[in-house]
Amino acid sequence: RTRYSRPASQCQDCPLKAVCLPDSGAPRSIYRSEHANLVEAHRQRMAEQGATRMRQRAGLLEHPFGTLKRWFGWDHFLVRGFPGKT
Repeated sequence: RTRYSRPASQCQDCPLKAVCLPDSGAPRSIYRSEHANLVEAHRQRMAEQGATRMRQRAGLLEHPFGTLKRWFGWDHFLVRGFPGKT
């Protein structure tokens, strides 16, 4: 993580002012991961294409992995709650 720190006087017009430390006159700090840009890009891609990609994945990959699991003894089962409960 990277720590960005500036005096409070430089934060008057900053849109992230509410995210930093409280208004006490002390230096303000923001911690940001070195991978934050990648995380934001991934979130944007998932918001734009997430449903389509997940349908593709379900259609292409879930069946072969289910078949492999079956071959290795992981039998199918239903998860419907406890017996006698509705």
